[in-house]
Amino acid sequence: MTSAFPALAPAQIQAVSDQSTPPPAAPFVAPVPDPAQWSIEITPANADPTAEPTSDEGGDGAKKPHRVVQIDSSRAGDLKRDLLTYADGSTAELWYADGMLLQPSLSGSVMVVDPTAQTPNAPRNVDRLGDPAIASGFPSLAWLKLDTFDQVLTFQKQSCYHYATGHGLEAWISVKTGLPVACQRDGLLYVYTFSDASGLSLALPPSYQAARDTYSQIAKRRKQLEKDLGAGA
Repeated sequence: MTSAFPALAPAQIQAVSDQSTPPPAAPFVAPVPDPAQWSIEITPANADPTAEPTSDEGGDGAKKPHRVVQIDSSRAGDLKRDLLTYADGSTAELWYADGMLLQPSLSGSVMVVDPTAQTPNAPRNVDRLGDPAIASGFPSLAWLKLDTFDQVLTFQKQSCYHYATGHGLEAWISVKTGLPVACQRDGLLYVYTFSDASGLSLALPPSYQAARDTYSQIAKRRKQLEKDLGAGA
């Protein structure tokens, strides 16, 4: 496959090919370590760090867009936490537990999203960034396979397996660790930075734990009611 880097800024990538490294083998991206801590910086794929900011990027007095610019993630045991930071300075704290997503609602309360409670025909994008069904892994990288492997390249001084589909979807996976270094999709570049997570432990904040407990109680009563109705049929 021919590699084409669509307008990535020079400061973001060094496209140095390495033909001495053997091709990748499954799994094409390593599972999330336990415990683990990492950040994802999100920028437009054609961003030039030396350019002056446009009005959308928030110059003096300009309204900044409400888009995610960084995700700080932590994972320990069955819990995962994502802290989303937006260009306008606002943040949102998301937690994943028991395959469920717990997130703040517009009213300020904690909302529980349970993908198992959706109807069988409900449309779901399982490759969506942060989807609770794949929160234990690295979202947006399920498409990696040998057929999409391009070549070994150096990305920010790291030797990486480069994958590309030819439709603006690219990924750089560390040859050494198997962890993601960067990926590009929908015109955005996601750059990963992992940090030491030794001794990390997580616990749901009280409001998130209360929402989880309430939902679990409701789900338990619903299952009991379905069982009772089935027995009486």
